Amino acid sequence: MDNPLGAFSGYDGYQVLLFLHEAGHFSVLFGCPMADDGLKPLRLDAVFDAACRAVPALARWTDPERARPPSPVMVGGALRNVYRPQRRIAARIGG
Repeated sequence: MDNPLGAFSGYDGYQVLLFLHEAGHFSVLFGCPMADDGLKPLRLDAVFDAACRAVPALARWTDPERARPPSPVMVGGALRNVYRPQRRIAARIGG
């Protein structure tokens, strides 16, 4: 595999990514601001599946004739994005 990113689409207020994994598996991610309550129903399997069918970049991948979920929807949230600069030392790092 040259690139694990199978699909990316940006829409008004959210982004959709599809990541390729081994043995024919893939994962779908809907990214949106945490303050956006409108997409919270995506936590429900039926809503998530319907949303995947409605997004052109995902519809073919998630068609029930082609794929079936190996697990319920997994929710990520309250993720904290923090920049930590590299250590500034004269000695070689790791040695």
